[in-house]
Amino acid sequence: MLPIEVFSLEEADICTKNHIKNVAKHYKEYEYDLYLLRQDHINLLKKKGFISFFKHKDAVINYYSGSISLSEFMTSIEVTSDEITKEISSIKPYRKRLISEYNISRNGNIKKQNKHNFKQDMALKYDNDFDFRLIPRKFKQAPNELDTEDLKKILLFISNKIFDEEKSAESLNITTHYTIIECTGEKNIMERSNSPEGIHQDGMDYIVSALVMERVNIIGGESKIYIKNKDREIFKAQLQSGYGILQKDKGTDIWHEVTPIEVLEGNQYGYRSTMGFDIEVIN
Repeated sequence: MLPIEVFSLEEADICTKNHIKNVAKHYKEYEYDLYLLRQDHINLLKKKGFISFFKHKDAVINYYSGSISLSEFMTSIEVTSDEITKEISSIKPYRKRLISEYNISRNGNIKKQNKHNFKQDMALKYDNDFDFRLIPRKFKQAPNELDTEDLKKILLFISNKIFDEEKSAESLNITTHYTIIECTGEKNIMERSNSPEGIHQDGMDYIVSALVMERVNIIGGESKIYIKNKDREIFKAQLQSGYGILQKDKGTDIWHEVTPIEVLEGNQYGYRSTMGFDIEVIN
């Protein structure tokens, strides 16, 4: 296996159209990522000079994790400006998601896990700025109806490639992320991206950064991969439906991001739907 490998659902003996149709049936069950909404609030306040992560770290963590309300957060950092409060209130959530976790043994046995918190303890940002992903988050579990034969094929397809590389691995823990990034024709204060942290690593042994389900009425959403530094771009692609990227992550010189999306001219709403996979090797 190469450090970076583009693959398709067809390679896993999956009908792309049918798989996407089944996933799309459950879009209404996705929930808005309120952690990202609060992150956008915090970043706007930082950009405007109202807070610093060093001085207000405890308040930032408490607000991001949902332990305190927006009004309590604003009080704790002593911000009373009506103008900035109005600007923050205009920021709308735009990422919806579900999550599920599995353990896959070398002999192909798949066991669903029921974890309560999602953590990325080893995540890294290229700019070394404060990384919200180090804070534990809890997302809605994907319904059992998404545990389809197609999903099993995807998990085994990915697992077999990694087991071929990792000869001593006994099993893999795989977290599956179902994500929708929405955008509208209205002017948005914050960019609409599935990598708000910018160029980064996820802190996992392997990742599928994006397996694209749908691109509807949008431009942008290019997957980019870098080696060693952000000036050495080694891969760029606007992945289409049914295509994904499997790559090594933790402990490598490989970094990645996806560019923001915007509504295609003449439309009022668009979205990019993906599946992502975080993979931990268990020796």
